Amino acid sequence: MEPIENVRHFVANNDGWELALRQRFVAGKVRKDRRPVAIVPGYGMNSRIFGYHPHSPPLEDYIASRGFEVWSMDLRQQGDSRRTDGAGRCRRCGEFGLRELAIIDLKTALDYIASHTAADSASGNVDCLGCSLGGSIIFAYVALSSRPRVGTLVALGAPLRWREVHPFIRLAFGSPFVMGHLPFFKSREIAGFLLPKVTKIPGLIDFYIHGNHSDLRYTKQLVETVEDPVPSVNREISVWIKTKDLFIDGVNVTEGMRSFANPVCALVANADGIVPPATATSVLDVVQSKIRDTITVGTTDLRFAHADLYVSNHATEMVFKPVADWIEGTYRR
Repeated sequence: MEPIENVRHFVANNDGWELALRQRFVAGKVRKDRRPVAIVPGYGMNSRIFGYHPHSPPLEDYIASRGFEVWSMDLRQQGDSRRTDGAGRCRRCGEFGLRELAIIDLKTALDYIASHTAADSASGNVDCLGCSLGGSIIFAYVALSSRPRVGTLVALGAPLRWREVHPFIRLAFGSPFVMGHLPFFKSREIAGFLLPKVTKIPGLIDFYIHGNHSDLRYTKQLVETVEDPVPSVNREISVWIKTKDLFIDGVNVTEGMRSFANPVCALVANADGIVPPATATSVLDVVQSKIRDTITVGTTDLRFAHADLYVSNHATEMVFKPVADWIEGTYRR
């Protein structure tokens, strides 16, 4: 693969944070007739997962190798983002929720990308890949914005309406009160301690990742992608699961997505226990897009769960390539 250029950006969200953006591209190969591609991380994770794969080029590098300019972002309290009010990363120094992530952080990031891209900026839009809750944050941004900067949209295991909920998730998020008051600290260290142990018990974490085709030996690199969950966001997710639809500022995000008419693709892991297929495809039933497609990843013998989408030994041919093919294809349809 050709060398990938890497440029780091920090952009103030005017709400106490500098968001970290990573711009990746192959010098001289960026297609000026294509929009930039932005990747949005999800729950309890950061953008490092898009730049990591144990054996193959990671997601952002693969897409960049196809002639796209790729931007990965860390929203507040993720990855390399940093506070600007001197409060560090204290969990009690101001709560935030999905509203702030969508209409402050994501808006700030997309506005910045649109004005600093070397790719096509004529439309002012950005093609978006929303990963898990990152896709939901994009949905909320669209629903709450009068002029969202979203071109094509790929939702990788992203919930809109909770049509189906795995029993583990229903149990974990059963009480909004508990989830809103339960503090989370040192999740990265805890994951680093537990991961080598739980992977020795066959089937225990298959709802999230399959050790038979996702190499879990590189614990240090994997846990670097982990972030502490935020209690205020946990509370919102708990209520959302109970009501099935997400409400922000009185707006039903599912209903708000009905006006979206640009191309949409829902990528589904066939054995996903975090966001089951019926939930991951719910966005396709409400958007007005003429181009709306499903990519189902996995087979009867090779089952894919949530995290397999990024680190499986088969991720390149079963996830990264189909995503890049789909985005390219929208320019011809």
